Amino acid sequence: MKPIPDSSLPTIAILAPGLLGASLAAASRARGIVGSIHIWARREETRLQCASKEWCDQCFESIEEAVKAADIIWICAPVGSIAQLVGRIAPHLKPMAIVSDVGSTKSKLVAQCEKALGDYGRFVGSHPMAGSEKSGTAFADRELYTGKPCFVTPAATSQADAVKVIETFWKDLGMTVHRVTPQEHDHIVACISHLPHLVASALAAKVAEMGGQDWNPFVSSGLLDTTRVAAGSVPMWMDIVDHNRDEILPVIREMIEALEHLRSHLHAGQYNAVEQILERGRSFRESLDDGSRECSQ
Repeated sequence: MKPIPDSSLPTIAILAPGLLGASLAAASRARGIVGSIHIWARREETRLQCASKEWCDQCFESIEEAVKAADIIWICAPVGSIAQLVGRIAPHLKPMAIVSDVGSTKSKLVAQCEKALGDYGRFVGSHPMAGSEKSGTAFADRELYTGKPCFVTPAATSQADAVKVIETFWKDLGMTVHRVTPQEHDHIVACISHLPHLVASALAAKVAEMGGQDWNPFVSSGLLDTTRVAAGSVPMWMDIVDHNRDEILPVIREMIEALEHLRSHLHAGQYNAVEQILERGRSFRESLDDGSRECSQ
């Protein structure tokens, strides 16, 4: 039996609930930080799936109806669709409603969403650094956000109380919140998230080209661990690279230069230099393991 919503707590609407949106709903209900949870999904199959979950109080076919009573609206669509959805819901929001997102790019997106929202509500960008190579509501995990970092990326015009609401929400889900500008966010994630994904994808594609499935029987944990994220959604990542192209291109160039330096040292038999590169990599990777006990990514 579904719980009776607590009217003293905020009503939230979650639009386009894939893995992140469904996990957001599940985590919010499990931690008791919201009253009613409203869901909108474009596909009937997804709506039926969500409606059967204890974390969904109402599921709507109409996106306009889904947001009417919501205090906070979470848009969990791919970054290429978020601003369009903001424009659709803007005239139907209650006064002082706050709109946020979980998209992994921010500079272009925040500007688009503020323009689309106009004076109808308040937009505060956010990006929880949590996820999986799996996608869809079927993989919802109420602990997905626990112990993970989350960016909150207010614009210069963002209202302080709205920013505080979004920061508190993520903290109540067990996340460590970091407030940065949209531009700072995009540079950081280009280095620590977008570049690793693209390197993993390029590596997997190249190994497939060199050996294909004939090499599958020989693959062990090294290649599997290094290329795990390459299994992510291609359409989602196409949106990401399009939105953050200006930050991604320079870090790809730096990665190519780093590989070229490694190749040059190896070609010249400069094994001390090769060893130094390997040691820096090993040391940094171990520091990530140490940090993961408090704030994993």
